[in-house]
Amino acid sequence: MSIETTATNPRRRARRILALAVLAVLTLMLAGCSPSAQANPIDSDTPGLFNHYLIYPFSVCIQAIANLFHGDYGLSIVLMTFLIRLAIMPLMMNQMKKQAAMREKMAVLQPELNALKEKYKDSTGAEAKQKHQSEMMQLYQKH
Repeated sequence: MSIETTATNPRRRARRILALAVLAVLTLMLAGCSPSAQANPIDSDTPGLFNHYLIYPFSVCIQAIANLFHGDYGLSIVLMTFLIRLAIMPLMMNQMKKQAAMREKMAVLQPELNALKEKYKDSTGAEAKQKHQSEMMQLYQKH
């Protein structure tokens, strides 16, 4: 069984290009680039939930921390990043634990999956593929 690369698989390449185009469009839309946004600074009276409850408080915190460090905005941004990462650390730790547990389950499951793949490697019929998939599903449900 050969591994197809994106250069040899036009359908996969088209999907990748489409995904990149969608990502580029979303990035431009979410960037909020508009002449009115550039002309008016964000302050406490700026309308919009995102501006009022997220951007403005962050900018106030960054400015306050920068004033503590004699106007050093670089250090202020680094410290804010550290504080944000510290706040979301429990979520990251939980995700890492789940990934480790999934890796352990897959390590136990891998020999059985390889045996199934060996069993059905020469079968090309639709019925054999369906039986292979059903046996794989039974393995996943078992583990």
